Amino acid sequence: MNVLSTVILTAALSVAGQAQTAQQYQDVSNQLAVDAESLIASAPEDAKIMFERALVANPANMSALLGLARTLDVMGRPGRSLKYYRQALSLEPDNVTALAAQAKAFLKRDLVDRAEVNQLRLAELCGSCDAALDVAQSISDYKDRQAMADASESQGEEG
Repeated sequence: MNVLSTVILTAALSVAGQAQTAQQYQDVSNQLAVDAESLIASAPEDAKIMFERALVANPANMSALLGLARTLDVMGRPGRSLKYYRQALSLEPDNVTALAAQAKAFLKRDLVDRAEVNQLRLAELCGSCDAALDVAQSISDYKDRQAMADASESQGEEG
């Protein structure tokens, strides 16, 4: 076997090994995300750690990105969750689940204008699908609460 043949064979075996290793990391990442999903409500800190580990194994794992964002929302950290919704949407800009969840996190941060942008995008993507209707209702509820708070505040100033 000449030197060129040896180099080519070594390179081919290396690529095959790397592909197998990459698949193993993806498999581990997917399993961590599945396991973490069941912990969001009962043990959010544990779920957060597992989702973070899943993202170390595969930074492009959509389930882990969305799960970590939802977990941070449950933990009362919508600002941090927005980071992960943004990452998810950079990978899949038309992901309806991510757009809807991000819109709700925007509302928690009083960013109604950004939530409305997501609402418009959802309407383009899926018309009157459940996610679009849910976001529209959330925005309406948010505006109703703001109007009531403003009215209450103005009555307090009069009294």
